[in-house]
Amino acid sequence: MSAPAATWSMPLKGVRLLYMHETDAEILIGLETEKKAVICPCCGSAAVVGYGKMNWRIRDLPIRKKAVFLEIKRRRLRCRDCLVTFNEPVSQISAQHRATTRLVQNVWKMALRQPFTTLSKTFGLDEKTIRNIFNYTFNAAANQFKIPPRPPAPLALEIRLLTILRHQRVLWINLDQGTLIDMDENKTLESIHETLQRVARDGAHKISVPPDAALIQALQASTQSALVLHLPSMRNACNDLITLGRSIDHAASYLATLSQFVGAKDASEAHRWWQDLRSPPVELRTKMEPLIVAVELLGAERFDAFGQPDHAYDALTGRLGKILSTDFSKRSYDVICAIVLFDKTLQKTARTGVSENGAHLGYQKTNYGTSIPKLVARLEKLSGDSALNYPSESET
Repeated sequence: MSAPAATWSMPLKGVRLLYMHETDAEILIGLETEKKAVICPCCGSAAVVGYGKMNWRIRDLPIRKKAVFLEIKRRRLRCRDCLVTFNEPVSQISAQHRATTRLVQNVWKMALRQPFTTLSKTFGLDEKTIRNIFNYTFNAAANQFKIPPRPPAPLALEIRLLTILRHQRVLWINLDQGTLIDMDENKTLESIHETLQRVARDGAHKISVPPDAALIQALQASTQSALVLHLPSMRNACNDLITLGRSIDHAASYLATLSQFVGAKDASEAHRWWQDLRSPPVELRTKMEPLIVAVELLGAERFDAFGQPDHAYDALTGRLGKILSTDFSKRSYDVICAIVLFDKTLQKTARTGVSENGAHLGYQKTNYGTSIPKLVARLEKLSGDSALNYPSESET
């Protein structure tokens, strides 16, 4: 069978090829492990003897849209010291799935770019199997993500609330580096406290926050850092109220004051206009009160962003929210979380020094999170591509 032999490369070590058979639907490749010394995985003894053989059938990357199955003949072994029996280990095979590691890695990579239904057709696997592979790899990546060391706390930290899959999600942004450093599924006190301890355990100099009372209260209970109103988020909320209020009688004067507040040139002017906004007309009270409560929770520095230019990443994060809430509305939260946090090709890293008690100990690779410009560019490309090319074996 020269055709499959020309396109298939051996993914395993310590095995030899026995045969290759091809049908209209699949390619079957027979392999056998080469005899070598094996250590007992239970007690570490080298007193291991053969205890029969068994056939093992696993999946590999498809070839020309045909399913590839590897039938591996391997030894059953027994330890003379502890009497444990076990199967001969074979490298490059997933311990959790009956598949080669390169198949699992390719499913994970493509899950960050394509829906599970598309991957099911690409790999010839059931959609449930694709989901199981993704979920296991996602959980492993999430656990690794939470392991210190983390980079130093950013001096300027920004929190954005984005509505993704009909729920508000919390995005944590390092403004010093222009990176997305974490994402919370909700804004509960527990999740905010846990994330804050991880991304800014030493405290950020300043945290820009949207006008959301629940989020602000959770932050105030978790940090002593200064909380400053995120001006673009406040503008958007006020502009929505202005649009709504145009259809309400007797609201013109209040809306004019709201417009003056949005366009305030500095903090003192914003504070002055704000005093006139604390008593909204009855028709707008229900919509305005959440903003009032949120702003009143902030301290004296709440209006410091007024008169300052918007940060360079505000437009990009706004674009990010729009893409995630529209073009990726049918993907699960875990998939979106993996896309924005765990794609290593998008992460910003640096070689930083390590010291203790004034002594230089060496260097370590520091991960500052996902580059926002790269992430937005990637998502815009994905939303414009109806289908992506299947990755070659050289990319595994």
